[in-house]
Amino acid sequence: MVSVINVVREATAQIVGNRYRLGDSIGSGGMGTVYRAVDRLNGQPIALKRISALALDKMTDKDLRLTLAHEFKTLASLRHPNIISVLDYGFDAERQPFFTMDLLTDAQTIFEAGRGKPFADQMEMLRQFLQALIYLHRRGILHRDLKPANVLVVAGQVRVLDFGLASARGQKGGSSGTFAY
Repeated sequence: MVSVINVVREATAQIVGNRYRLGDSIGSGGMGTVYRAVDRLNGQPIALKRISALALDKMTDKDLRLTLAHEFKTLASLRHPNIISVLDYGFDAERQPFFTMDLLTDAQTIFEAGRGKPFADQMEMLRQFLQALIYLHRRGILHRDLKPANVLVVAGQVRVLDFGLASARGQKGGSSGTFAY
């Protein structure tokens, strides 16, 4: 009986990129929505971000898909213990871009994680955060939307995420990000 239920769930679940089974939405922002998902190749839980059509409409680049593919490739090449890992990227059946990342469970913002902790623990979180920024800047990447919601802590490890507004150093662009930050 259990296998029949799983077959029905699999048939009705939305599959993205012919590989990822979408679950519940776990967050959204100006660039898109993040879903809990399962990689059907290895059964691992992951986070999948779909870029919204509204965000795509705001972009005026003639070859948008090529630009996004290059950006996703750059993000997927980043390997640092304090930066979220982009695992895969592509386009779904409707030609909407998506990418997958590590799924962070029981995450807190850096402010929440540091609240009430000894000064030494707070300084360690700050050190990890700054190490991530150094890594990005050495590779010519500016995040452009640093705020507590984009700096999460899981089990004492800081992870910088949400590179939807990131740009290469020297790349032209107006003001962006969250105004308060």
